[in-house]
Amino acid sequence: MDAVDTGSPPVISCQIEADKSRGTINVHGKIISISPASGRYIFEMKKEGKSGSSSIQQSGNFSLSVGETVGAGQSSTDFRKGTRVRARLTGEGLGQKFSCDFDEISE
Repeated sequence: MDAVDTGSPPVISCQIEADKSRGTINVHGKIISISPASGRYIFEMKKEGKSGSSSIQQSGNFSLSVGETVGAGQSSTDFRKGTRVRARLTGEGLGQKFSCDFDEISE
């Protein structure tokens, strides 16, 4: 039986996390690297709901040591019933592109 190469894990990856409290959501991006890395990122967030819509875009540079995690963009908004919040974190470092998404509707 032949072995299947599943490939190596990406050197740079990202996550988008959210904290909810009292009708508000705080969305924040993180960049993680398994080796020293530096590069640039863009964090975008859009909110749509009964109270209206809004969008933000933040960008910057990052520099990471081995196994380090850094924050990469953050925004808070109201999160009442029916509100949809979408976020995307994209970037590039060490010649590698990365991207992660967040999409949630308040119930």
